[in-house]
Amino acid sequence: FSAVIIARHFTEKEYFVGEEWFKTGPGEKDFSKQKLYNTPASGKIYTKPVMVLTDNLCFSATTTFIYYLNPVPSVTFIGSRTGGGSGSTADGYLANGWHWELSTSEFIDYEGRHLDNGFEPDIHVLLDTLNQNQDEIIERAIQEIL
Repeated sequence: FSAVIIARHFTEKEYFVGEEWFKTGPGEKDFSKQKLYNTPASGKIYTKPVMVLTDNLCFSATTTFIYYLNPVPSVTFIGSRTGGGSGSTADGYLANGWHWELSTSEFIDYEGRHLDNGFEPDIHVLLDTLNQNQDEIIERAIQEIL
């Protein structure tokens, strides 16, 4: 995942970020669990405050990015609840040529939250989509970082 590679550049130490659960059998509790860690990149590391902007159109790789950055104390999330959706996928083609994709795992963050239903930011700010002259989320992020 590119999201994981990027997230590694915002930490100087390793953080437990949660688990990825894979269904392994027909039973209700038949899952294998893989522990996940955000480990520092070998290149440049940025440890000053970071504001990550979120809204309901953030899902999939964005959820992974949030998941890996969430335990890092220098990162603040600003905006509205994300769209959720994350995890590994399987895909293929039907006989008529249609492509299908199916989620095969689920992320559970380090606080035990299932992120497929979205992620609540640290600072909740609604975007006024009728105001074409100002972005309330960016403005709040600027206030926080200054």
